[in-house]
Amino acid sequence: MMRRTAILTGAVYLFLAHALFAQTKVDATGLAQLQNGLQSLAKDDCLVHANWGFCLMDPATGKIIASHEPEKSLTPASGMKAITTMVALNTLGTEYRYATYLEIDGTLGADSVLHGNLYIRGTGDPTLGSGRYDSVPKWPKLMEQWLAEIKKKGINHITGNIIADAGAFEDYAVPGSWNWDDIGQYYGAGPYGLNINENAYTIYYSSSTVSATIDSIVPEIEGLTVHSDVTVSGSSDNAFIYGAPDNYYRYVVGTIPAKRKAYSVNGSMPDPPLFPRVGIKESIDQCSCAGR
Repeated sequence: MMRRTAILTGAVYLFLAHALFAQTKVDATGLAQLQNGLQSLAKDDCLVHANWGFCLMDPATGKIIASHEPEKSLTPASGMKAITTMVALNTLGTEYRYATYLEIDGTLGADSVLHGNLYIRGTGDPTLGSGRYDSVPKWPKLMEQWLAEIKKKGINHITGNIIADAGAFEDYAVPGSWNWDDIGQYYGAGPYGLNINENAYTIYYSSSTVSATIDSIVPEIEGLTVHSDVTVSGSSDNAFIYGAPDNYYRYVVGTIPAKRKAYSVNGSMPDPPLFPRVGIKESIDQCSCAGR
C-alpha cells in the first residue's frame, strides 16, 4: 500500500482521579460505623438470598480495613468500571492523549483531486464525537472540523476510497457471552478502534394515550431499518432495542409513557467505524460539486 500522510490529528486527555491511589486515613468512629453497617446488612432479610461482598483496602499498603466475605467470588458487573479506570490511570498516566488521524495516500493534482484514498484511523478514543463533554466537539461539529481540514489541504474530490481504519482494536467488539437483551441497547455498544458518538444513536418517539410513533433517529444511519412494536402504558418506561453488531435491522419492543414528545430510546450502532466514513463521503461529494 502507498505511504499515508497525516493531515489532521485530534486528541483528548484521559482524565482520572489521583485520589484512587492516595493513602487512606482511617477514622476510628467512621470505621466502627462502617463495620456496624456491614453487620446489619448481613442480617437484613432482603439479602438472605443475595450474593454480596465488601472489601475496603488501603491502596498504598494493601491492608484490608473493613470487609464482608472478602474471599468470595462475585460477578463484578458495573463495578468493573472502577477497576479498569484505576488500571488505565496507573498504566497510561494522567497526561495520556488519544489521537485520531485523517491520512491520505496517492497524489493531489492541481485540480484539487486526490488520486488516492482518505483514511480515518482511530486509536480507540471513547470520547470522539461524544455529546457528554464540554471540551469535546459533538459529532456534527467534529465532522465540520474534519471537512475544513480536508479542504484546507486543497482536496475537493477523491478518486479512491474513504476507509475507516479501526485496526487498533480487535475486529469483534461484542463478546459472544453478552446477553441478547443487552447488545442492542446503548450500554451494549462494544469498543472499537474507531468510536463515534459513544457508538450510540437515539430513536425519538411521540406518544398519545393509545399509540407511539417514531419521529426521528439521531444521528441518521444509512441503511438502518427500525421495526417498532412499542406501545403506550401510562408512565411506564420499558422500551428495548434488539439487534446484532453489523446487522442494520433493529426491532423495538416494550412500552413508553403516554403523551410525550421527543421521548428518547437509545441503541447501539450496527457498525460504528463505518458511520463517520459514510458521513465524510457524502460531504466530500457535496464539496466537489460545489467546487466545479
